[in-house]
Amino acid sequence: PGLTPLQLKCIGDCMLLHEEIHIEELRKRDRKLCKGKRKLERPTFDSQRQQKNSELRAYDAELNCLQAKLEGLTDCDECKKPIQDRINEIPTFRKIYE
Repeated sequence: PGLTPLQLKCIGDCMLLHEEIHIEELRKRDRKLCKGKRKLERPTFDSQRQQKNSELRAYDAELNCLQAKLEGLTDCDECKKPIQDRINEIPTFRKIYE
């Protein structure tokens, strides 16, 4: 699902970090990861176990990012709710991969 402009502003960087974790892990396995791939073709892990482990690490990194952003925000900050909402969603997403 797409993000609203406010969500993009408030949590987009942490969600991007999540995806960058996958890219980093895939590149460790194969430096030529994207060579010969069509545009927008998504690289995949060799096994479901690798995929699950990567998802768990990516959600952990995203959660740490969100929690760091949440610290110091006042209740009136427009980003507080989108950040808290995403923090509350992550445990449900993580359970899929545990």
